[in-house]
Amino acid sequence: NYVWFLINKKQVSMVNEGCNALSVMILYLSFVLAFASTWKKTFLYLLFTLPVIHLFNIVRIASINYLLFFHPKYGKDAHDYIFPTIIYGLIIVLWIVWIKYFVFNKKNHETDQ
Repeated sequence: NYVWFLINKKQVSMVNEGCNALSVMILYLSFVLAFASTWKKTFLYLLFTLPVIHLFNIVRIASINYLLFFHPKYGKDAHDYIFPTIIYGLIIVLWIVWIKYFVFNKKNHETDQ
């Protein structure tokens, strides 16, 4: 399954089902659920952050196609190295925020001691 991405009627890239970031979202979901605090808090956090990941992925696809169209020599490196680093970096940052501010916050530590 794939779709051609066109700019000015020129085929720029082929977007396949692996580009939908679903596997990245499942990985992120498992990270958050592994350290779930309360189900309400976990659900609300996921409700906010999963669309952020999805929107970032749309921007990623648009940016890669922009590079492929206007700066084709950077397109492959951006696709293979830069954007995977950024999207996985986003996942790590969101997970660290989840752990630091929602799982191990000061209120939880005070009640444990």
